[in-house]
Amino acid sequence: NLKISDIPSDESIIKIANDFVFKYNINTKNYGKPEIVNDWKQYYEQSEDKNNYYIPNSIGVIYPLIINGKQVYESYGGKVGMTVNVDVLSKKVDSLYGIQTQNYESSKYDLETDSNKLLEIIKIGGEVFYPRYSLESNAKEISSNVKNPSIAYMRTYKYNNNTSFELYIPAMILDIENAINNNYRKNIVIPLTKDSIEEILKNNKEQQVIDPAIEIQPLMKTVK
Repeated sequence: NLKISDIPSDESIIKIANDFVFKYNINTKNYGKPEIVNDWKQYYEQSEDKNNYYIPNSIGVIYPLIINGKQVYESYGGKVGMTVNVDVLSKKVDSLYGIQTQNYESSKYDLETDSNKLLEIIKIGGEVFYPRYSLESNAKEISSNVKNPSIAYMRTYKYNNNTSFELYIPAMILDIENAINNNYRKNIVIPLTKDSIEEILKNNKEQQVIDPAIEIQPLMKTVK
């Protein structure tokens, strides 16, 4: 098994990824600065049994996708982008995924400007397009706070006549303050189109898992 001492520095891993991208002339015009995918390391540092903790043999470097100057997120909170995986032992790239055609058509959306509705979505934990089910009686309840709201895009999919459409819609991203300690995701994603907001509110009864004590109205003025 690998040890934490076997893992190269973040700078070394990013350099290996950058050298690979340069060598094969991969266009990064629509991508942001590369970032290490290091969720595993944060959980490792929280682990009480570090000797038996699984150390990955491949470390990811993500080049975040940028559209109209804004980052793009999956509905669950992860960043969308091109990911280069670097093998820890060989110190070489072992895989790459996420390259996509940068061809987009713009559309106009009716955006939700009612901050009360947005706060309701924050309370239930963000983008939840399907009904929540009751928790087990012995389930652990976790309370989280959110901070640092920002505007981005959310990647989502629509299906019509057996055809799938990939859409990028305006969204609000909020960091979860105690994400690692509570074994919870890092952020929540709030789609800002009226249709999305209505769909979430229709399918979910209020179940407060997030503290919505945050001022979001000024941020809404920046949404386009």
